[in-house]
Amino acid sequence: MDMEARINIDLVRYAVSRAITCGCGSILDTGRAVLVSRGEKVSVICLPCWDQVKAGIPVTVEVIDGRTGSETKWTGASNAEPVKSEASITGTQLELV
Repeated sequence: MDMEARINIDLVRYAVSRAITCGCGSILDTGRAVLVSRGEKVSVICLPCWDQVKAGIPVTVEVIDGRTGSETKWTGASNAEPVKSEASITGTQLELV
Protein backbone atom coordinates (compact mmCIF):
# COMPACT_ATOMS: atom_id res chain seq x y z
CA MET A 1 0.00 0.00 0.00
CA ASP A 2 1.40 3.37 -0.95
CA MET A 3 1.62 6.40 1.33
CA GLU A 4 -1.27 8.27 -0.35
CA ALA A 5 -3.65 5.33 0.15
CA ARG A 6 -2.60 5.03 3.81
CA ILE A 7 -3.24 8.76 4.40
CA ASN A 8 -6.64 8.50 2.65
CA ILE A 9 -7.67 5.59 4.87
CA ASP A 10 -6.66 7.64 7.91
CA LEU A 11 -8.78 10.56 6.61
CA VAL A 12 -11.81 8.28 6.33
CA ARG A 13 -11.07 6.82 9.76
CA TYR A 14 -10.97 10.32 11.27
CA ALA A 15 -14.25 11.30 9.58
CA VAL A 16 -15.90 8.06 10.75
CA SER A 17 -14.76 8.65 14.33
CA ARG A 18 -16.27 12.16 14.23
CA ALA A 19 -19.57 11.20 12.61
CA ILE A 20 -20.13 7.81 14.32
CA THR A 21 -23.34 7.14 12.34
CA CYS A 22 -24.44 7.54 8.74
CA GLY A 23 -27.50 9.59 7.81
CA CYS A 24 -29.46 6.33 7.53
CA GLY A 25 -28.73 5.55 11.18
CA SER A 26 -26.23 2.73 10.70
CA ILE A 27 -22.99 2.82 12.67
CA LEU A 28 -20.08 3.73 10.42
CA ASP A 29 -17.08 1.44 9.97
CA THR A 30 -13.95 2.67 8.14
CA GLY A 31 -13.86 -0.37 5.83
CA ARG A 32 -17.48 0.16 4.77
CA ALA A 33 -17.51 3.94 4.47
CA VAL A 34 -16.71 6.48 1.79
CA LEU A 35 -15.64 10.08 2.18
CA VAL A 36 -17.38 12.31 -0.36
CA SER A 37 -16.13 15.87 -0.86
CA ARG A 38 -16.73 18.84 -3.10
CA GLY A 39 -14.55 21.80 -2.31
CA GLU A 40 -14.68 22.31 1.44
CA LYS A 41 -17.94 20.35 1.86
CA VAL A 42 -17.20 16.86 3.14
CA SER A 43 -19.48 13.99 4.13
CA VAL A 44 -18.86 10.43 5.22
CA ILE A 45 -21.51 7.81 4.45
CA CYS A 46 -21.86 4.04 4.44
CA LEU A 47 -21.45 2.05 1.22
CA PRO A 48 -25.16 1.12 0.88
CA CYS A 49 -26.10 4.82 1.06
CA TRP A 50 -23.36 5.70 -1.44
CA ASP A 51 -24.70 3.07 -3.85
CA GLN A 52 -28.17 4.63 -3.57
CA VAL A 53 -27.21 8.28 -4.04
CA LYS A 54 -24.25 8.23 -6.41
CA ALA A 55 -26.22 8.06 -9.66
CA GLY A 56 -28.26 11.12 -8.69
CA ILE A 57 -25.29 13.40 -8.03
CA PRO A 58 -25.30 16.05 -10.78
CA VAL A 59 -21.85 17.49 -9.99
CA THR A 60 -18.31 16.11 -9.82
CA VAL A 61 -17.26 14.98 -6.34
CA GLU A 62 -14.11 13.37 -4.98
CA VAL A 63 -14.64 10.00 -3.34
CA ILE A 64 -12.25 8.14 -1.04
CA ASP A 65 -12.93 4.46 -0.31
CA GLY A 66 -12.26 3.68 3.35
CA ARG A 67 -11.25 0.09 2.62
CA THR A 68 -8.64 0.68 -0.08
CA GLY A 69 -7.81 4.36 0.28
CA SER A 70 -8.35 4.83 -3.44
CA GLU A 71 -9.40 8.31 -4.50
CA THR A 72 -11.61 8.84 -7.54
CA LYS A 73 -13.72 11.55 -9.08
CA TRP A 74 -17.40 10.78 -9.59
CA THR A 75 -19.84 12.56 -11.85
CA GLY A 76 -23.25 10.95 -11.68
CA ALA A 77 -24.51 12.82 -14.72
CA SER A 78 -21.78 11.35 -16.93
CA ASN A 79 -22.60 7.83 -15.76
CA ALA A 80 -26.35 8.07 -16.24
CA GLU A 81 -28.03 5.91 -18.83
CA PRO A 82 -28.76 7.78 -22.05
CA VAL A 83 -32.39 8.67 -22.69
CA LYS A 84 -33.72 7.59 -26.07
CA SER A 85 -34.75 10.54 -28.19
CA GLU A 86 -38.01 10.51 -30.12
CA ALA A 87 -36.62 13.08 -32.58
CA SER A 88 -36.79 12.16 -36.24
CA ILE A 89 -33.69 12.63 -38.36
CA THR A 90 -34.76 12.91 -41.97
CA GLY A 91 -33.45 14.76 -44.96
CA THR A 92 -30.49 14.69 -47.29
CA GLN A 93 -27.15 13.58 -45.92
CA LEU A 94 -24.31 15.83 -46.99
CA GLU A 95 -20.67 14.94 -47.18
CA LEU A 96 -18.35 16.87 -44.89
CA VAL A 97 -15.43 18.48 -46.67
